[in-house]
Amino acid sequence: GEGAAGTYRATGDGGRGTEPPNPEPRPPAPGRGGSSPPPHIETTSLRRLPTEMARRMFDRARELLGVLPEQGFDVEIGGTLPVGMGMGSSAALAVSFLRALASLEGRRIETSELARLATEIEKLAHRTPSGIDPAVVASGRPILFRRGDSPVFLDLPEPFPLLAATTGRASNTGEVVASVRALHDSDPVRIGGLFKRIGEISREGVERLVARDLEGIGRLMDENHEILVELTVSAPDVERLVENARASGALGAKVSGAGRGGIVLALCPPGGTAGVERSLRRAGASGVYPLEASS
Repeated sequence: GEGAAGTYRATGDGGRGTEPPNPEPRPPAPGRGGSSPPPHIETTSLRRLPTEMARRMFDRARELLGVLPEQGFDVEIGGTLPVGMGMGSSAALAVSFLRALASLEGRRIETSELARLATEIEKLAHRTPSGIDPAVVASGRPILFRRGDSPVFLDLPEPFPLLAATTGRASNTGEVVASVRALHDSDPVRIGGLFKRIGEISREGVERLVARDLEGIGRLMDENHEILVELTVSAPDVERLVENARASGALGAKVSGAGRGGIVLALCPPGGTAGVERSLRRAGASGVYPLEASS
């Protein structure tokens, strides 16, 4: 899009290509005073992206960075991430906006600060975001995430063959989180125990990831999914995809993202991705995306 001081583009992968090669870091630019025209937002390939929400996120990014040009912006948004499916599209968009605006002014934002600012922007979409999606998008690497702590970067020996299958039905992260919180408040001992086990699975999962124990990772994914079912974040269309993935040879499968729709992740055996993908499509997946978990 044509910006006030140059041309830039925000893409749904986090906009990593928008930064100048080696810009000199400098403090955030102060606001220039007054107001600027609202940005013109155009989405070229992201379906379901609410234009008004994108405009609010862009304006929040300008506010956080102190970018208040006298002229307005034309912002073209494109990407391949399905919107509202729990694949981090809002985090990718927030990081894209921040990187594009920083690039526009010849600035570079450190990864930790980029993740922090993107989390602030995500509050517009998710009320109380955990921060994990912005941390992953900003770094572009697998991480061990604990809310309130700095991410721990994971060194994985080889890529892991994963598939993300979308149900085609969007869910609202904020609403699901509020529902699970209410469930915890009604039965804190039982639900607290489930949360504790999820934490244990995550820590054990890191060990198995680093050791490339695919079968062990698959078993942990399956156990985690059963806990999420108990937390009421699954749904019939999600269960259908999980069951078909496992039946076609997936080593493990689980709901991911917000749940109650959205996406299912399936860990495939070496050489077995095609068969799992066919099964997921036959089971009604609206889209299947090959992924690689790697450093």
